[in-house]
Amino acid sequence: MKALLLAGALLAVPPAPAPPLRVATGVAPETVTVGDHFRALIRVTPPAGATVTFAPLATTDTLLPVDTPSVVREPDGRVAASYPLVAWWAGLRPAASATVTVTAPDGTPVRYRIPLRLPYVRSVLPTDTAGVRPRPAKGLVALPVPARRLWPLWLGIALLLVLTLTVGYRLRRRRRAPPAVPPRERALARLDEILASDLLERGDVGTFYTAAVRVLRDFLATLDPRWAEPLTARELVGAMRAGGVPREEWEQVAQLLRAAEPVLFAGGRPAREEALRFGAALREWIASFGPPEAAVGDGQEAAA
Repeated sequence: MKALLLAGALLAVPPAPAPPLRVATGVAPETVTVGDHFRALIRVTPPAGATVTFAPLATTDTLLPVDTPSVVREPDGRVAASYPLVAWWAGLRPAASATVTVTAPDGTPVRYRIPLRLPYVRSVLPTDTAGVRPRPAKGLVALPVPARRLWPLWLGIALLLVLTLTVGYRLRRRRRAPPAVPPRERALARLDEILASDLLERGDVGTFYTAAVRVLRDFLATLDPRWAEPLTARELVGAMRAGGVPREEWEQVAQLLRAAEPVLFAGGRPAREEALRFGAALREWIASFGPPEAAVGDGQEAAA
């Protein structure tokens, strides 16, 4: 009888709960327009010896996966995944989650549903179209009989007038076109606008770091198409290293991107002084960086 009770007690023991999993999520950029691409980011710290698998996202009415997630396994054991997506909603963020499977060394899989961080999406339409009304069509004007016979002449005059106005408009635009701004000057001007903004005073540290890193990525992509997205930070540094960039230069880029990761991917909130030092260091690097001749030549050829 005691043996039966003991067996029943063992059968009644509930299954062990899934082991805790350290997860950090992020999104870049944090604000987009309907139809723009963005990336939802997940970084997982699995138990020792476990493997991590990220399942692709399904297409919904508001979320369109552009490709399968790119996975990077970091030296410290963390595993990061980047989901390229397109937003098809406007306003508040909808709920979305990704399935992550952690397989223990003994082969036991455990599935987790991890909520994704999604951007705020601006609409491409004006805020209020209720007051917009099209003008009614005007009535036909009956021409006298003699004037109707002159319609080829009137048509030729109209075509000549349109051609003259078109040529004049293009000549004026060509004369007023501003000179092309070099990539370095354009990047420094955009970065100065970010540093002079009130983002940090308003506590919007995430937007400050996202905008600053975007200036760096756009600057490098302009110099060499091989340094453009969708490269991860590690892939970007490796491409710069393979492209002949001096060691001290790509090491500084690696340090800058590593300093921004806690804010971009884990919701970190550094102090205002630390954020300003980050922006100043990024600006100093862009101002002093001299790309290899091969990289500049490749970028100009691709642009042409």
